[in-house]
Amino acid sequence: MCEVGVSAQTVADWSSFCREVWVYWLKQQSQVLSGPGVVVKIDEAKIGRRKYNRGWWVKGNWVFAGTERSSG
Repeated sequence: MCEVGVSAQTVADWSSFCREVWVYWLKQQSQVLSGPGVVVKIDEAKIGRRKYNRGWWVKGNWVFAGTERSSG
C-alpha cells in the first residue's frame, strides 16, 4: 500500500483478482489422481522461516502435492 501509493481497498481487490486467476489456472491444469489399483503419494511442506532462527513455530503457508507412483 505504502510503496505503490494505493488504498487498502485497491490492494484487497487486486489480491482477490490474483487469487481468482490462480484458482482458474489450477483448475485448468489439474488432473484426477486415483482409480482402481493406483497408488497416490501425498507430500506436504510448509514454506516459511523461523523468526530469528528460534523456536518451533514457523510462519508460512502449507503446500500439498499428490503424485501417482506409477507415472511420477
